[in-house]
Amino acid sequence: VAVDASGHLAAVAEDSGAVHLLDLNTWRVDKILGGKNGHENICSAVAWKPGREWTLASGGLDAAVVIWQRSGRGRKVQMQPDAGEESATSTGGPQLLNPPFVHSIAYAPDGETLAAGLGDGTVVLVGSDQRLRGHLAAVAQVLYTPAGLVSAGNDRQVLLWSGSEPRLRWQHPEKMNWMAWHQDSLFVADLGPSITVYEGLA
Repeated sequence: VAVDASGHLAAVAEDSGAVHLLDLNTWRVDKILGGKNGHENICSAVAWKPGREWTLASGGLDAAVVIWQRSGRGRKVQMQPDAGEESATSTGGPQLLNPPFVHSIAYAPDGETLAAGLGDGTVVLVGSDQRLRGHLAAVAQVLYTPAGLVSAGNDRQVLLWSGSEPRLRWQHPEKMNWMAWHQDSLFVADLGPSITVYEGLA
């Protein structure tokens, strides 16, 4: 679920692959985004573009990101498998390729960059050729903070990126489900009963 800047409209990712836009004043569905330009599998993530009232991104388990406009028209960007992983397989590395399912998406504060955390362990900056490699398993969450882009993986690592390289790396005790930022601290929810706080990152 993602709420727009006005606080009146929520985008809800559906298992059907559609995105439901919920009017928070009436609690009625205002619009359903889907169809031929939508996801062909579970919609797993949604994010509003900062500064744009009606530009919304969604990510899905069809390995695609869709950029939606107010008209309901969507532009699909298909995520490609990591060439580095394919190369490792061809040279005697792991034999099982992880599909680039989209587990999480996040816009940079200026709205110019959209990051997608993928099932192949990479973070892709959508619309560019840049792919960030640092995780050993699927990327569960991505989040832009004042300190930079942060990613959390099923390898139990939290990475703070500087350009294409991790600037800081933490080994977390559990697989992570969600991240949030407040002031200069990163709050991480995982499979355990507690929330971990990483302080002094800004």
